[in-house]
Amino acid sequence: MTSTNNSENSELLGSVSQPRILVVDDEPLIRAGIRALLNKEGYLLQFAEDGHEGLELAMKDSPDVILLDVMMPGMDGFEFCRRIRQSEGIADVPIVFISALDDKEARLKGFEAGADEYLAKPFDGRELRYRLRTLTRLNRYRKILSEQKRFEWVFENSPDGLVALDAEGRITNLNQSATAWLGCNENPCCESRLLKVCLENKYKLLESIETSEQDEVKSVARTEIWFMEETSQSKSITLEVRYGTPSGLGEGSIVAQIREITDQDEFRTMSQVFMNLISHKMLTPLNIMQGAIEVLKMDHPEIFEEEYGNYLQDGLDQMLSQTRKILSFTTYHFSDPNASCPLSELQGIVKEVTKDVGLQTEPSCEIKVADPMLRMKLSRESLILLFMEAFGNSKKFHPENKPVIHVQVEPINQEELCLTVMDNGISLSPKQLSEALKPFVQGEKYFTGNVPGWGIGLTLVKRVIEKAGGSVELRNREDSTGVCLLCKLPCVVIQE
Repeated sequence: MTSTNNSENSELLGSVSQPRILVVDDEPLIRAGIRALLNKEGYLLQFAEDGHEGLELAMKDSPDVILLDVMMPGMDGFEFCRRIRQSEGIADVPIVFISALDDKEARLKGFEAGADEYLAKPFDGRELRYRLRTLTRLNRYRKILSEQKRFEWVFENSPDGLVALDAEGRITNLNQSATAWLGCNENPCCESRLLKVCLENKYKLLESIETSEQDEVKSVARTEIWFMEETSQSKSITLEVRYGTPSGLGEGSIVAQIREITDQDEFRTMSQVFMNLISHKMLTPLNIMQGAIEVLKMDHPEIFEEEYGNYLQDGLDQMLSQTRKILSFTTYHFSDPNASCPLSELQGIVKEVTKDVGLQTEPSCEIKVADPMLRMKLSRESLILLFMEAFGNSKKFHPENKPVIHVQVEPINQEELCLTVMDNGISLSPKQLSEALKPFVQGEKYFTGNVPGWGIGLTLVKRVIEKAGGSVELRNREDSTGVCLLCKLPCVVIQE
């Protein structure tokens, strides 16, 4: 094997849509002559000087046509042809024998080995060009049909309903699963071929969300949730319908993916009902206790002049705080994923949380964003949660519980903001930094020895921000002691 690939195969730098011709011949003059004949025909030309090199190139690049010499040292053309016909993926590639052997026996042996055409040397250049045009065109059609059959099998056997639509939403094709969900066999409305009409005949639209999800395969433009109530003949059904434009189907082509999410929807509903019940059962007695303490304060204020009275109030406050954290951690899944909060409200939220946490010094707030219409893709309630946890930890980990906190917002790019909360408390060890965002890890026990918390606050903050499409990082300050909580958040512009 020589340097044929480097010197003779330079044409391969062209477009991958061009037909690929592999020439396998041990004679340099024959290879040069074929190059001269085909150089301006628009082919990608590949050359091999023996059967072994030719097999390697064929397996690697799957040519559209192979031009093959018969008499070669080592592996002759007949053996090469037989091996090609036994190789998965390239067994159907057209093979043209080009040989000085022009007797009937040689031709028959070539066709028996699997050849499609047989040209005798010296061959006519025009005949070679005409035959190659026909063979490359037929082989491309064969590949297209093979891919189409493979796609049709996947389309028909997908457990999801798949519906091909035109630009106006009319059904052009649908698989068996989609037929079952839509009831097209018994649904006369489907004669209109409008997917919306077919859905409305059986289901009620609960929600329609415009999205911008995109990957290498498809872009999803809209997601709909449809619901069919339970009847005496069937159970209730919830469907998710995602409309997208798969790559490669051409402009205006739309595919709707229909998937049953009844179990997920029922689980979500049951979880929400359960957590509402738990919330009521847990908070009601605590609120009763709080009311009793308020009555004691009015009727027997002397109790709270003693230290143990304050212990009672502080203990109840901690129980209420931790209970609300636990309930927030388990129920946040049901918050609005499209919520946002204007930057103009940030200062007010900081003031509100400062009072709730009991900070002696209000944190400074610096917003380095010029656009007044910019909003963080996070709800106001989620921002309050973020600052409650950040400020509370800053106070907890400061040696005197008197932290100096700075809040800063600055743009990362046109689609992201960085919200930073930094303090002047203690710095954390690498282990503490790595574990701080994990659930049920209590950093304060390393500092104070006390374990008043459940270790879920920062984990909840992380979960909230990640659900909004952002990320969270905790690191030590470089300019002084203390830590920085860095939150990367998507931003949106909403015109008033």
